[in-house]
Amino acid sequence: MELLDEVLNKVGFYIGQGVNHEGDHFVGKLEIKSILSGKAVEISFNASSTDGFVFHDEVSLFTKNEKDEWCLFNLNSNTDKCLVHNLESSDFVDNKRTLSFIYGNYDNREAFRERVCLDLFLDNKIGYHYYWGVPGGEFQYRSGLIMQDVKST
Repeated sequence: MELLDEVLNKVGFYIGQGVNHEGDHFVGKLEIKSILSGKAVEISFNASSTDGFVFHDEVSLFTKNEKDEWCLFNLNSNTDKCLVHNLESSDFVDNKRTLSFIYGNYDNREAFRERVCLDLFLDNKIGYHYYWGVPGGEFQYRSGLIMQDVKST
């Protein structure tokens, strides 16, 4: 099965709880939608406190670029540009397919770099995880959560 089909099989709305890089607890809401008759997938994610403060808001597009490479085109509230994350790996381990997307070179301590991981569990769950490093900083896990499909709660 092609990667796009695997993600399209997860179309729906997911919710869960996580902790960000500053130790703040948040409610994460993620929606996966098919767009343009299945040519691509739109992934919308929001991380907010229980009283409504928005820590992070984003919209991503998962599709192939002009070189026929899988990418995650990510526009979010923490950057002022759309960042193109290239698919680094798509391993299937422990009952889940993990799509790992990388922006920049995570060994380059002089530039911002980021990894976004989307876990597609065999059951009705989705994982979403962020690793990043700012210039001069360590590249490490920063935030993430596992969410349940709202239809199955």
